[in-house]
Amino acid sequence: MSVTSHNEAHARTDDSGPAAGGLAPILIVDDTQENLTLFASMLKNLQQPIFTAASGAEALVICEQQDFAVILLDVQMPDMDGFEVAERVRASRRGASTPIVFVTALETDISSVKRGYALGAIDYMFKPVVREILRAKVAAFIELFQQKDALQRALARAQEAESKLTRQAVDLRRSNEELEQFAYVASHDLKEPLRMVTSYVQLLSRRYKGKLDKDADEFIGFAVEGVDRMRALIDDLLKYSRVGTRREPFTLTDCGATLDVVRSNLEVAIAESGARIDVGPLPIIMADGRQLEQLFQNLLANAIKFRGERAPEIQVSAQRCNDGHPPGWQFTVRDNGIGLDPRFAEKIFLIFQRLHQRGEYPGTGIGLAVCKKIVAGHGGAIWVESQPGAGATFHFTVADHIDNQPTIPGGDEAAECPTSQETE
Repeated sequence: MSVTSHNEAHARTDDSGPAAGGLAPILIVDDTQENLTLFASMLKNLQQPIFTAASGAEALVICEQQDFAVILLDVQMPDMDGFEVAERVRASRRGASTPIVFVTALETDISSVKRGYALGAIDYMFKPVVREILRAKVAAFIELFQQKDALQRALARAQEAESKLTRQAVDLRRSNEELEQFAYVASHDLKEPLRMVTSYVQLLSRRYKGKLDKDADEFIGFAVEGVDRMRALIDDLLKYSRVGTRREPFTLTDCGATLDVVRSNLEVAIAESGARIDVGPLPIIMADGRQLEQLFQNLLANAIKFRGERAPEIQVSAQRCNDGHPPGWQFTVRDNGIGLDPRFAEKIFLIFQRLHQRGEYPGTGIGLAVCKKIVAGHGGAIWVESQPGAGATFHFTVADHIDNQPTIPGGDEAAECPTSQETE
């Protein structure tokens, strides 16, 4: 490796920090040219850039432009001795942590050695220098420099990746908010012309039903049915968009009291189907109470709607799961209905996804998508276990949002909460 003088170094270095490609530059400072040449030849086999300076002033100029793995510094020099050079290097931005090894033949008294160490010297070597010792020590500093350089580069890459992910997360959040706002505005604005269409279609039905031919009555019926479906879709789309935009601050919510409200809301459907709903002990958690009510109501309404020949039997329970990531509560809603093929266990949580013909079971296919969005907003996951004809068991988790969550009387032992990744 060639030796670089001060003038050459000034021309070839910039403010870019450590040498590129993992190189570890070495600086030799001595007022005697023979010593500079000798030390450079001793270190040539290390295959690293070697810079030389014939005075302390030259050394300081180079140190402002370049980071070094180690500085070999002569003590006795005219105008500015090695101690002053070391002190000024240590005070600079670049040289604050650069290893300095004093090399001298004169300053062998203990006070000078102590002064050198006090100024930040890493080691002292006395002339005549043994080649193998000098090379071994410098090689150790080179390795440390390269490791530090590699760590800094890795840290820079990690910070850039983190910054990129942060920007992407901000962009995604903004995009989601804009989409939710668009869905809300679009759905809201669609209701006005739909009301007009509904009014005229209903007017046609009342005024001309039975007065035209059979096909006309059928066509009017299709129009009325289509308008009703469109109104239901818009209403459900509004509900879906509001899950993200109309969330209330989390407060202590009694899940048992929430189930009582849901059962009251579904009183007619429960009575008509003869459904029996058994509710075990439920906790008090931090949640958006309105969304939790909507979540339970969608799950119980589905259990009643997708029933078989028997009257619906529904069990609602909860258990603590401390080993989850994050820990929280796992809720279960189990029914004895028609069940579903496990192949569709993920599809049913997608918006507008239906497994049955509209004539068999009415609905828009948004209810479970709303459930998934609510659960995700509470830091949890939702999934289903089912077989055709064997009922369905829906599980969902709600993450803790305060410490020391209350336990439930007679609750099951803590279970392991799955993460949302496990249920995607």
